[in-house]
Amino acid sequence: MKKHSRKNRTPVKEKPLFSNKKRFFTIASVLLSLVVMLAVYLFSDKQTPSADQKRFSVFVKWADPTKKFVEKINDPEVNLVWEYVYNHMTVAKPVKYGHQHIGVNPNIKIGVNKFLTFVPLLPGDEKIGKWKSFFDGTAVAVFMPTNNVIILKSFYDFTDNGKVMIFLHEAYHAYSYSKKIKGIVSSEQQVTPEYLEEEILAHTFQNKIMLLIGGEDYKRHLEEEILLYEKLLGEYQKQVPDAIAISPPRENPGLILALLKEAPRSRKETTFFQTSAMVHSVYTFFDRKYPPAEAHKRKMNYMMAFYNSYPTTFY
Repeated sequence: MKKHSRKNRTPVKEKPLFSNKKRFFTIASVLLSLVVMLAVYLFSDKQTPSADQKRFSVFVKWADPTKKFVEKINDPEVNLVWEYVYNHMTVAKPVKYGHQHIGVNPNIKIGVNKFLTFVPLLPGDEKIGKWKSFFDGTAVAVFMPTNNVIILKSFYDFTDNGKVMIFLHEAYHAYSYSKKIKGIVSSEQQVTPEYLEEEILAHTFQNKIMLLIGGEDYKRHLEEEILLYEKLLGEYQKQVPDAIAISPPRENPGLILALLKEAPRSRKETTFFQTSAMVHSVYTFFDRKYPPAEAHKRKMNYMMAFYNSYPTTFY
């Protein structure tokens, strides 16, 4: 048998593990993706904020600009309302049969101060017990005197000035209610129906906040609204002589910008500010045109008609 010489053999080349750079980077990319997915799986619970943390975050985002505003203007009445909130408010979450505190304000003296509870609602909370009813309404926030609770739909986007307005409006309701409990009630607050009386007081307070926020630019636009209101009311009274009020159906972008100092962040915010300015213009018109008792009576009738036409539109 003829032996083959080793020198005549054709050498066999070993195939490289990665035939080209593209294949190398493809495999490396897959491995990296697996590592990332594993890390997310192992640590996602620690990195994702809990629902309680989200509620605390909502409270801070609404309370901080309000605190800065209060300190800046240093108005005695606004200071009283804010101090009440600061010394009594705690954050809670909705549960099936009510709410549960998730943190206690260190300024609260247990057994001395009554809790004022702030419940930020998050998407998904509508599945908890009877809390769906708050999602069905159009109000952004509401004060419930029975439980001394301020409930906020936190999933609407608002500017800082929008947050200040809503937060202080509801804070005023809470402050006013606390005074009634202690028996410090003015004769005006005892007039029925109490709900409308309370809203007149809260909106009068809110009107002051709007003037403080908007300054001279807002005042100028407000005067435009008052003149328009007077004109439209006069025309309407030719058809309905007994009419005492109407709701001007229009938006004033300049007025809203004067209040917000920036563009509204949601349709809900635009509606809230335009509605609030409308109430402000009507109140001012009544105060200028009629004696105090008559102006107050007309405000009562106006608010009754307003809530019948636009239930829970704004707070």
